[in-house]
Amino acid sequence: MKIAMKIAMKQLYPIVPLGLVLAMFLHLPNLAQNNQTSSEAETPGSDNAILWKTRVGLMGYLNQIKVTDQTVYLSSSGRVWNTTESDTREPLVARNGIYALDLESGKIKWSHDTPEDANGIDLNGDLLAYSSETEIGLINRQTGKALWKIPLVHEAYQVKLLGSTLLLGDKAGYLWALDIQTGKVLWQKRFYGEIRSPLTGDANRLFVASTRGEIMALNSAGQILWQNRLTHPYPPDSQRSDPFNLSIYAAPVLVGDRLLIAYARNGTYAHPALLALNAETGVELWRAQDLKRLKTGYGNLRASPAIYQDQLAIWAEPNSNHVVGLDLEKGEVKWVNSAGIPMYPNWAGAVINGRVAVVPRFDGSLYFLNAETGHLLGESYWGSVEEAGKPMSVAKKPTLPIVFDFPPFGDAIYSTPALAGKNTALVACNDWLYRLIIPTQD
Repeated sequence: MKIAMKIAMKQLYPIVPLGLVLAMFLHLPNLAQNNQTSSEAETPGSDNAILWKTRVGLMGYLNQIKVTDQTVYLSSSGRVWNTTESDTREPLVARNGIYALDLESGKIKWSHDTPEDANGIDLNGDLLAYSSETEIGLINRQTGKALWKIPLVHEAYQVKLLGSTLLLGDKAGYLWALDIQTGKVLWQKRFYGEIRSPLTGDANRLFVASTRGEIMALNSAGQILWQNRLTHPYPPDSQRSDPFNLSIYAAPVLVGDRLLIAYARNGTYAHPALLALNAETGVELWRAQDLKRLKTGYGNLRASPAIYQDQLAIWAEPNSNHVVGLDLEKGEVKWVNSAGIPMYPNWAGAVINGRVAVVPRFDGSLYFLNAETGHLLGESYWGSVEEAGKPMSVAKKPTLPIVFDFPPFGDAIYSTPALAGKNTALVACNDWLYRLIIPTQD
């Protein structure tokens, strides 16, 4: 027994206590300290597109919203970014942690506190797995009962449940596969760079990418099916001729036999930061091009593009106020349209509802575009609770032709929205989660 424990500790470096602590915590009583059953859910009047709003705390690009069985599950970074919120002086709302809300009313069913900002979540059956800056854990998603939680040495960004296996990627570049019943480390893989992007795939084929351009396809036993290191030349005005590693923060997107990779690079370029690999072999098929020169200065993509009918990829560009639609067959930009205030960053990804692309931008607004043509159908602003759901005030829009680092007023949208059925969506901004009506197009 002592020998087995020593071997397990060596296997788990640098997260030494992982498997041992997991075995200790399995099947213990509920460890959530502040399971919250009350809610700040509100149902506004019918004069705007909001069905309800609930205060759940800040949500960043690592936070996620998932909807199933008429329940909304999400991870929150609490009232202040990157802080421990252990005080009890204020009402126990909008804290770091995991939340379950009723889809129809927005009322909180249960919540589970985490010591620091929560990150990724995943669902499988009655289980919800979560990651945070200092721990990972497993919760019964029906009851909110914590099954176990594990303190970590290195921050875990994303988790994925595949059958009886829990996978997690961490800041040290390790991908861990754990047996959720025993805590045994089934296998591990070391990557160059942090594993920040969500894990994509299933038990037969899992795609994992790192912040230094490494991407692997693995089977359920952790065996490498293929691997690739993605690089890029420096901008034309640079004196350097050697390539640099791409940084991947967005989840790989599987579309048929193509695996789409959105990436970050040094500077801006004449073509978008998107490429396609053959999902079976890892061989590069194309890198996106703008042959019609519909725009200049394509920047870094930190969120996955939305996919329309397996034909178009749609996203909001940084360093501008542009939204882009790209032909997936050719890898060429099909349309570009302007929407909102020019912003330097853009962290959130778009979603598709029927023929409408719902595109969040860092200026705090959602923009609704015809997915086929890029035609702007409408917009709604979410950066201020008082003005949420209405078009951005024309009087507040800046007239100077500059690109802003932060919204000139109100708050930004950092996390990707989620579809919520019946032509509705969920968007988080400025401490609140909103359920809104999406404009439709026949």
